[in-house]
Amino acid sequence: MSGITIDDILSGVSQPRNKNLANIFYRLNYVESYGTGIGRMLDIYNEFHLKPEFSISDNSFKVILPNVNYKEEVKEILINDKTQKEKVIDYLKEYGKIKRETVDKLFNVSSARSKVILSELLKEKIIEKVGTGKNTYYILNTTFD
Repeated sequence: MSGITIDDILSGVSQPRNKNLANIFYRLNYVESYGTGIGRMLDIYNEFHLKPEFSISDNSFKVILPNVNYKEEVKEILINDKTQKEKVIDYLKEYGKIKRETVDKLFNVSSARSKVILSELLKEKIIEKVGTGKNTYYILNTTFD
């Protein structure tokens, strides 16, 4: 609505575009009262580090609510009592180097999963990255035993 600022909205000012529709929602108990929704959303997000994002222009009002329930969970798959990372280390000990595509085929996983495996090994300084682009391969870190 023209003339409404983000500060107005955050302080509870409500100016429905369609007053009849807003009244119907109120009578059907779809809304408790006008102007309380944004404040309640902000209260709920107080305990989280993620916060709603508001975007206001002359013709639109957009709220992005982050999913606070999402947790990236990557389970390490055991292969013959060894984890994928341990298998990569074994492969490197035997062959000296490995490409991401080889990890894909070795475990029959997506390139995204292969990247996770390799990035964890890189982060732990177990392997080193050599080259760039299609010529990238990985070797055991010389300090790794």
